[in-house]
Amino acid sequence: MKLIISLLVLVLFVSGIKAQFYIEAGGGYGFKAFSENYLYYSNYLYYPNSFRMTTGKLSLGQGYKIKSSLGYKFTGILSAGVDIMYIVGQKEQFKSHSLQGRLVNFTPFLSASLLSYDKKLIPYIKLGPSVGKAEVICIEEYHEVEDLNWFDKYWRYYGSYSYGFNISLGISWNIWKNLSVFMESDINIISYYPLKGKLYKEEGIAWGLNLDDEENDIQSKVPWYKEIVFVNNPQTHRDSSRPQEKLRQKYPFNNWGVNTGIRFYPDFKTYASKVKKIFIKHNKTENI
Repeated sequence: MKLIISLLVLVLFVSGIKAQFYIEAGGGYGFKAFSENYLYYSNYLYYPNSFRMTTGKLSLGQGYKIKSSLGYKFTGILSAGVDIMYIVGQKEQFKSHSLQGRLVNFTPFLSASLLSYDKKLIPYIKLGPSVGKAEVICIEEYHEVEDLNWFDKYWRYYGSYSYGFNISLGISWNIWKNLSVFMESDINIISYYPLKGKLYKEEGIAWGLNLDDEENDIQSKVPWYKEIVFVNNPQTHRDSSRPQEKLRQKYPFNNWGVNTGIRFYPDFKTYASKVKKIFIKHNKTENI
């Protein structure tokens, strides 16, 4: 991070008055990529060490993206800024549950324009580290009609920050003096380790008891946990007044995708001149 800041200061000193702010707005779609190992129980989980764990592949990064950027163009070649990306991932279905991720990601970046034979079409590369806030929605599903057990438990996994890296390769097309459109392909490698989980919804019938009925005595049948804590070595316990312990592991948001949008360069000098003229005209009118 110190190296990036030093480079920005150096470029700003060299570029002088050629600097220019710009704003981007757009969106796109991310496809699941670089899936990583994910451990889960193939049976419905009540007692953490009761069933054999299964290994699957997981990435929560597939889904629609909304992106915006605030940038600063130092020269005709180099710029820097911050990307903001919001992802609502698609559901990932496993045997006993499903997962869906949500992420707000911030990426401070450096961007460099590449050689181009057309002044209107400008290819560029952009990269930088990323940090964000994420959450994972887990729906535990248990359907066993003969035993009057069919219910879903909705959990929200949260806490801690996501972190990772982004690299983008794109092209911009100048369609007007202060306006251009862009299209880019990007790769995001994002890791997230939630700290806690909270049960926020339950529906169905468990051991003949309707979960919508607040008077049910589900605790007399089985420990009915309301909270989760993720730890490296989970221990089994039947005290539902304490959080259930689950294995701490990565919930990645890795993806590659395509984005498109517009880039606008505010002309502050022109705006200031117009405001000045309006102000002078207003003063002349008052003096008449």
